[in-house]
Amino acid sequence: MMKIDAHVHYTPPSLRARLDTLADSEPYWHLLLNPPNGRSIQGWVTAETMLRDMDEAGLERVVLVGEYFRQHNNCVQRNNQAIE
Repeated sequence: MMKIDAHVHYTPPSLRARLDTLADSEPYWHLLLNPPNGRSIQGWVTAETMLRDMDEAGLERVVLVGEYFRQHNNCVQRNNQAIE
C-alpha cells in the first residue's frame, strides 16, 4: 500500500531568504513565519532533508500545500518554485 502525506509545506531557501521583503506584500503570511516573538512554527528543511525524512517515514509521495499569499504574482512565483 502506498503511503502519502497529504499536507506538507515546503519553503525553499530562496523564499526564506526574502521573508523581510515579502512582508510588504504579504504581511499576514510573514507574521505566521516570522512572528514578533521569534518562534516560528515552520520547520525549515532543505529538499534533501525532506526526501530523507520521507524515506525514513516510509512515504512514497507528499502533497505540497501552498502558502496563503494574497498577491497573485507571489502565488505564481511560488508555484513555479515548487515545480523546480
